[in-house]
Amino acid sequence: MKFTFPAHLVRRLMLMIGGEAMQSGFHFALNIALLHLLSAEGYGLFALAMVMGGVGLSYIRSLTAVPAAIWMGKSTNSAGVDAYDMTFGSAA
Repeated sequence: MKFTFPAHLVRRLMLMIGGEAMQSGFHFALNIALLHLLSAEGYGLFALAMVMGGVGLSYIRSLTAVPAAIWMGKSTNSAGVDAYDMTFGSAA
């Protein structure tokens, strides 16, 4: 028995991985460019700001995505799901 993934799932996966790869490549190139352009202190401040931004983004996602996933799963109608999606999507 041969198992094949549906084509739309493969396309979604490639789009998701491609987006992450582009973002990682951009951040890598930005770090290399700024490493050469900024002083050690300036680059250190940039690196700290990037880390703080990443931590902040993780907190925002955890405070919006986790409750949204729980409450949307408990919702019994599509209007409730849409309301939670709009509320938590706006916060994210």
